[in-house]
Amino acid sequence: MCLSSSEMIIPVIFLALFLFFELQDLGIGIMAPFVAKSDEEYEAVRKLLRPGIDGNELWLFLGLFLIGQMSMQKDSYPTMFYLVAAVAAVSLFLRASVVYICPKKMETSVARIVSIVSFITLAFIGLFLFSIGNASAGLLTASGIFGTLWLLTGSIQLGAVYGAFKSVNPLAERWRALSLVVLLVSMICFLIWAIIEIVSLSNLMADNYSLWIMVFISFAFSVISFTVIRLRLVGRGLLASYVLLLSELVLFVFISTIYGIITHTLDGNSILMMMEFYPINVWMVVIGIWTFIVFVWKIWRKKINYLWNDHI
Repeated sequence: MCLSSSEMIIPVIFLALFLFFELQDLGIGIMAPFVAKSDEEYEAVRKLLRPGIDGNELWLFLGLFLIGQMSMQKDSYPTMFYLVAAVAAVSLFLRASVVYICPKKMETSVARIVSIVSFITLAFIGLFLFSIGNASAGLLTASGIFGTLWLLTGSIQLGAVYGAFKSVNPLAERWRALSLVVLLVSMICFLIWAIIEIVSLSNLMADNYSLWIMVFISFAFSVISFTVIRLRLVGRGLLASYVLLLSELVLFVFISTIYGIITHTLDGNSILMMMEFYPINVWMVVIGIWTFIVFVWKIWRKKINYLWNDHI
């Protein structure tokens, strides 16, 4: 089995790119009502979600389209694919609305709605993504549950360290403390998910040492992330958190692709024919440029300052 010759890895990479670029915003949205303590802080958190429309969901839509077309179980996949895309679109619309048209007097109530919707969106997408390789197992599996918990806690951790980096105290310190706590929980969930998946694959493939090496690399980066954030080196902690998430998603890509190849749930050979009929390469370039520019802007943007008043 050679992953480099499997076209199945292409749409899985699209899904991983969606997670890499979008988890940060979802994490901020989930925790906003719990971190912000005043109207001024709600306004600051709302600004952290800008620009609101960043093209990240297009990676999800593109990945869903390709895998849906390649699926050999066409009676069970398309409806779920449409539902996942609809949930992601609703979440995007709500977040963009909050960023640009939310009245200040409604910020507290709207922030709670965004938190609930963001949580449901990521939970649903997570359960779906971890079932792609083996659709017959259903959504509620041990691997899917712990994998989804990893995505939820990982998104909160990444959003929190970003909030600590791009806002000022006391809001920034609250974000930083949250990222430290959630980072530990996220790594535990990731390790449980990885162990379940690799042990399951050991019955299907002889050599899985490379997967264990990936797990160790992710664990090492989690230690680095925790250490630098604990030392209040938040900028370096954000960089380490991005690298940590990237290493975790690499394992997700490889495991999902291996399952798709071994179980024959997905037909990777058909993707080349599909790419001849659809302008996938053009969309890849357009979406890639869009999401990269927004990502760079988020990193280099100025800190979100606000007038803090002691309301106690």
